[in-house]
Amino acid sequence: AERQGYLEMRVEPGQDLWHGSPPGRGGNMDAPRLLMEASGDFAIECRIPVSPHLKEHGGLIVWKNPNAFIRLEKTSGPHGFRGDVRFERHVNRVYSLVGRGEGLVKVKALYLRIERKGNLFSGFASAEGVRWQSCGQTVVGMGDPVRVGVHALCPGNIPPTLTRFEY
Repeated sequence: AERQGYLEMRVEPGQDLWHGSPPGRGGNMDAPRLLMEASGDFAIECRIPVSPHLKEHGGLIVWKNPNAFIRLEKTSGPHGFRGDVRFERHVNRVYSLVGRGEGLVKVKALYLRIERKGNLFSGFASAEGVRWQSCGQTVVGMGDPVRVGVHALCPGNIPPTLTRFEY
């Protein structure tokens, strides 16, 4: 039987992926990410085991450049969003919340999925990878190719985060 691999990202405080508020003030693009090139319509998915201490802070990303990217992520317990699942767009140095995944803070594992159809991006989250809830949709003109993959954050002065990505 083939074993699935995993990737763990440990992130120190202050590593983020946003432009600050107002843009250019207080933000940075220092957070680690692992990306690969993709073109056309696609779906990307990952599984994140969730620890009792909610140390995980990261998820999926579609990246064109620092002025055009989207993130679907689980936030850590110590962060102001308290373990929420958030779907965000960052376009022209402006952040927008697209939507959230409800009731997924105290799960044993979190499945995240982003689907692209043209310029339409849809975010989904699930506790078991079968029943998916929508986290919203957004239109972002990125053109091809884009880069897709996983990212981990440790925004501000919260304790270091540890995010494990499976399959």
